[in-house]
Amino acid sequence: MMVASISIGGSRSLSQYASLLAYRIGQILVRRGNYVSVGCARGADEAALRGAAHIAPLLVRIYAVGEENGEGFYNSQIPDHIKTAVDLGCHIMWSAGGIQGNIRQRLAKRSAHCVSSGVHGAIFVIGTKPSVGSWGAAKVAVKHHIPLYVCPVDSVSLMGNNNWRWSDTSVQLFGAPCYRWVGTDISQLDEVQ
Repeated sequence: MMVASISIGGSRSLSQYASLLAYRIGQILVRRGNYVSVGCARGADEAALRGAAHIAPLLVRIYAVGEENGEGFYNSQIPDHIKTAVDLGCHIMWSAGGIQGNIRQRLAKRSAHCVSSGVHGAIFVIGTKPSVGSWGAAKVAVKHHIPLYVCPVDSVSLMGNNNWRWSDTSVQLFGAPCYRWVGTDISQLDEVQ
C-alpha cells in the first residue's frame, strides 16, 4: 500500500452529517497510513482534524493562520481544537499564511500551503453554503495537478457541468457522494459557486 499525503478541507458551516463525514474521512485516511493536512478553521477542517488526530496524531499536519502565542488568530486565541491536537502530538505549521496582510489574505495563503502539501489528493466536504476560501484552495489543487475530490453532502448543486465525474472509489471508501474534478479550465470552478 502506498503512503499518500492528502489535504482535507471544506465549508466552515456544515450539517451534523457533513461534519461526521469529514471526521470519518480524517479517520479512514490515517488508518490507512496516509499523512493528512488540514487547516485550522471550524467546520470541515476541525472535524477532519478531530477524526485523524485521535487515531494517528503523528500523521497529521495542521496549517495554522496564527502564531504559537495566539497572535494572528481570531481574538488572538488559539482555537481549542488546535490546542488539543498539538497536545496529542500533531505537527503544526504556525503562521502558515505569513504574518503580513489581513486575516482573509493570510487564510488564503494558509489554505494554498495546506492544499499543495497534499500532493496525492485534496478532498473538500462542502455544505449548503460553499465557501470562497474552499474554492480558492480547490483552484490551487487543480493548478498544481493535485487530484481534487468534492463531497457535496448538504444539497449543494455543483455538478451541473462536465468537469466532474462520480468517484466510485471515494464513495466506497467514505460512504458518501463524491466527485473528482476532470476539467482543464480552472476558471470553470467559479461556475460552481
